[in-house]
Amino acid sequence: LQMCAFNYWVSGQRDKALEMAYASRNQLAGIKDEGMGWSDFQLAVFHSDLKDYSAALKYFDNAAEIAKQNNSTYQLARVQSGQGAIAIAQDRLEDALLLAEESLIGFRNCGHTTAVSRALNDLGVIYFKLGNKVAAKHNLTEAMEMRRSANYIPGLITSLIELSKVYL
Repeated sequence: LQMCAFNYWVSGQRDKALEMAYASRNQLAGIKDEGMGWSDFQLAVFHSDLKDYSAALKYFDNAAEIAKQNNSTYQLARVQSGQGAIAIAQDRLEDALLLAEESLIGFRNCGHTTAVSRALNDLGVIYFKLGNKVAAKHNLTEAMEMRRSANYIPGLITSLIELSKVYL
């Protein structure tokens, strides 16, 4: 159901996607395993995309609790990254910085290169917003280089766009 929800979401069928995501969560009710954590994560991402940050943070908090209970480093890092994205959107930059640093540690511990590059990109954006262009340039450059090495073109484009802001 989670994959169906995702496919509906990316095709723009938001109502159907939410219906599937909630159905997935209902099937997992009472189970505190990684599947429920990913279900809550998915709902958090959907609500975040809809700018319903209150609901998104509720589901991110649920997913974080489950990730911690199951010692799922990667899942927790993904949740922290999502929470950090909301903190950036809400201009809560100190919170965003802490969450991005925590997610970076988790992603590095998992050896997930693409996710590490995302955390570095987020750090670059945060540092830029905080007025620290040196740290912004450093993190965005590292993210860009990792994404280039991984041939991750969408991420590379994002890093280049953010890096260009530092130079403007």
